[in-house]
Amino acid sequence: MDRAFAIEFQNELDDHWLLADNNGNTYVVHHNMDLLNPEITYAWGNLRHFYDLKGEHRVYFRYVGDNCFHINVYMNVFYFLFLF
Repeated sequence: MDRAFAIEFQNELDDHWLLADNNGNTYVVHHNMDLLNPEITYAWGNLRHFYDLKGEHRVYFRYVGDNCFHINVYMNVFYFLFLF
């Protein structure tokens, strides 16, 4: 997760996030609330299992507010990009 994003939204984000994709699938993940080393710490495996993510993939997160993110998953390159 981008550290600048975590700092900018530190007063708005809690430790549970709702992720939703274009098909209406939703996932709840947890993050550690650490501004120095922000990470998704729990339930990421559920998302990886659903999309059968093995190897490297690209996941785009767009923050829509109220601890909700819209995600797009692209196969083959794996990194996070937070848009805010």
